[in-house]
Amino acid sequence: MHDEQRADVVRDAAVALLMEARAEYLANGANPLKHWDQLQDRLAAAMRTSGSAEQLVSTLRRGLNLSAPSSAFSNTATLLVGAMDADPMLWIGLLESELGYLMARARVEAERRKAAREEAK
Repeated sequence: MHDEQRADVVRDAAVALLMEARAEYLANGANPLKHWDQLQDRLAAAMRTSGSAEQLVSTLRRGLNLSAPSSAFSNTATLLVGAMDADPMLWIGLLESELGYLMARARVEAERRKAAREEAK
């Protein structure tokens, strides 16, 4: 797989992980008005302090005070770790440098899902 293709897989997996973390975070009573800032801050901190994809996932969950992961979160975490397997520090660096973009993609996905739910009513 080419580097840019792998980067797209890592980005997609990171956004999916953010969406699942967001769902759990909101379900645990997070402030809906501030949750995007909290997610971004905790993800940034996790990227700065992690030496592997596994640590990144665990540090993010700990930073958000999330307990046992849901099945959906577990699946996305496994996908992210698998995508970053060859060189996790390279991919953590890429994600850190594109944090604003990742958060923007997550917000667009959240809005897309919201619109789909409303349309289905």
